[in-house]
Amino acid sequence: MMHSIVSRYALSSAALALFVGCGGSQPPIGAPGTMPQSRAIATHAERGGSWMLPGAKGDDLLYVSVYDDQTSSGNVFVFSYSTQRLVGTLSGFFNPTRACVDNTGDVFITDFGNGQTVEYSHGGTQPIEILKSPTFPIGCSVNATTGNLAVANVPYGNYRVSLLSIYRNAKGSPENFHNNKMANMEDCAYDNRGRIIAVGWKGYTNYRSVFAMLLKRKAALKIMTFKGEPHGALPQSVQWDGKYLAVTESDSIVQFAVSGRTGEAQGQTNLTGAGSVFASWITQALGSVVVASTKPEEVEYYNYPAGGSPTAKISFQPYQELGGVAVSLAPRR
Repeated sequence: MMHSIVSRYALSSAALALFVGCGGSQPPIGAPGTMPQSRAIATHAERGGSWMLPGAKGDDLLYVSVYDDQTSSGNVFVFSYSTQRLVGTLSGFFNPTRACVDNTGDVFITDFGNGQTVEYSHGGTQPIEILKSPTFPIGCSVNATTGNLAVANVPYGNYRVSLLSIYRNAKGSPENFHNNKMANMEDCAYDNRGRIIAVGWKGYTNYRSVFAMLLKRKAALKIMTFKGEPHGALPQSVQWDGKYLAVTESDSIVQFAVSGRTGEAQGQTNLTGAGSVFASWITQALGSVVVASTKPEEVEYYNYPAGGSPTAKISFQPYQELGGVAVSLAPRR
């Protein structure tokens, strides 16, 4: 199976260099159990600007990155996690890809086309930080202890291999790491010890998965060995679920115990009815995982780690290509 990111983000140099201003792609359709959208919401969507409903900051929020083929622009749609109701839109992206969240609920959106990662507060509509990437970013993760941000970047220009960029306190210019055996890096995740595990594949003509680890002391990005993976599918995304490294494949999530630079499969979460999953986000506090599927384009909720059939869905138009998903929890009292 050809990796999904090849078709979605293998843009030409000319296309990557072209800046596309904010445009208004149509809001998602068919969210089950949602309230009818008000005239005010429709007006905001038509104008294409960033907006958020009053009171949205008090909800747990689901962020979904979407690239619109019809307008050649990207938006991040924001939903109430509990009702799947559209409560906001963040605009001004070229091609938003994945997302990650820190301990305060701030959301980081990687904008592949603009070569930057944009930070928003929970329920906010204006960027509070814009971090430039050395090439073009895809996956990201935040260290729960230090607040450092890790970003996985694909090769471009003088960089013949992928770069793992570390932004201290999620600010300023990054320190970059690479390994020549990981030509194409797609995602990364901090574990509970502050180590970063990156995932990608060997090359555009060799679709074999490869994992690498950057130790807390940041000595070097070292290749890892993984044992007992039940599927031969290429991984789509990675996240630390509190105990294991959760590796998302096309229709399942495999949990790996990590010892040194070795991962060994411990279990598997089957995502019944999932299409071709591109990205996922596990929320321990809610006991759930939200996935972005591409066949068809929809976001699906599952219990985690139980899996099984989806508990809710949000459907999108066929021309709206889904990127990342992330859940930002409202402040708990």
